[in-house]
Amino acid sequence: MKRKLPTLQSLITFESVGRNGNLHRAASELSVTHSAVSYQLRHLEEQLDIPLLGRKGRQIVLTPQGRRLLATLTDSLDEIHGLIGELKEPLSERSIKIATTPAIASSPILEYAREFIEQFSLAEFTWVPITQIDETVDLVISWRDVHVPGEKEVTHIHTTYFPVCSPNLLHLGAPLSKIEHIREHTLIHGNYDGSDWDHLLQGIGRREIRAKANMYLGDTFVAHQAARAGCGIAIADEILVERDLREGQLIRVLSVSVPAPAPFCMITPHRSRNNATIRAFKRWFMNKVSDLPTEITQTDKPAIPGPYS
Repeated sequence: MKRKLPTLQSLITFESVGRNGNLHRAASELSVTHSAVSYQLRHLEEQLDIPLLGRKGRQIVLTPQGRRLLATLTDSLDEIHGLIGELKEPLSERSIKIATTPAIASSPILEYAREFIEQFSLAEFTWVPITQIDETVDLVISWRDVHVPGEKEVTHIHTTYFPVCSPNLLHLGAPLSKIEHIREHTLIHGNYDGSDWDHLLQGIGRREIRAKANMYLGDTFVAHQAARAGCGIAIADEILVERDLREGQLIRVLSVSVPAPAPFCMITPHRSRNNATIRAFKRWFMNKVSDLPTEITQTDKPAIPGPYS
């Protein structure tokens, strides 16, 4: 199918004006005159027959259509820039250093990393615990917005809480088909205050239900290990136990779920934002996660400017 698109130069010019927030800065970036920038903007509007710019006093502002086009152009040109960088980068220099919690590292994320290493000919992959974040870390994946020095870009991945247990637990006699059945079972907590189960029970309006016993393990990784061992019922989400559910080590029970209290955060330090390998891994990871029932949002990106002059 033949694409009917405006000229590439007019699109690049419009994106530069929108990103820089100023015609003069855009002209300097593109190494052209101010009048050349103005011409390309007019030419783009004529080609599209859509108003992209308006005036507010003496200032030029983007219309709603202009803001939508700017967002798409910026993302697309960033992706093209990153891909070209990947293609030009020597194989011997491709490396990535990621910091996560042990629970996240035990999830299929490392499976994704293995596939990424093979497909992108990565020379070096390093994982460190989240307590060892320093200026050499390229990417952080966490349940919370941890401290990373300097500016950063944060992508949020929203997941769901639900109960899981070992299939062997079903063979011990006590039923596990509805929430009231936790009275006959042990609840496993990945913390010391019981907030994981409290969040789920409050979310379904059943905080009055009390379990037969509770195990407070203080770590989600350990809690999931205990659930696999048949010690009781734990709280999980789509990312952390995707492999366990797929392989049958854990199963969903009680037929309840609620939105997780906080999203996963994929944090990119500013120095890594344009790193070709990091951008490639983020795209790879997001494609993998998008196959799960999750919601992805991005924040802390440079804001789209409003006024232009």
